[in-house]
Amino acid sequence: VAIHPDLPTNVPTDDDRDGLTNDEETTHGTDVKNPDSDKDGVSDGLEVHTYHSEPLKKDSDNDGVNDGVEIKAGTNPNGAGALLDLQKAINAQNGTAQ
Repeated sequence: VAIHPDLPTNVPTDDDRDGLTNDEETTHGTDVKNPDSDKDGVSDGLEVHTYHSEPLKKDSDNDGVNDGVEIKAGTNPNGAGALLDLQKAINAQNGTAQ
């Protein structure tokens, strides 16, 4: 099989298609063959890159509610509060503080 010379040959692999490369999985200690290492309903890639929660803990903030449930409810899996404060986001977009 010939490889086209314009195609990159060092493309990072993501065996479980969770959004973390295999190298990132090794760095974070997650399972390269399981897209949700802690089985909380949130992929390892989303936990690391989007929510900044712990991909090896079902309940990153130890409040008794697993991260997947918190994210679906719109609450922060890392502590108190909403996942997104809409008014703060609007103010930031408009350059106003409140």
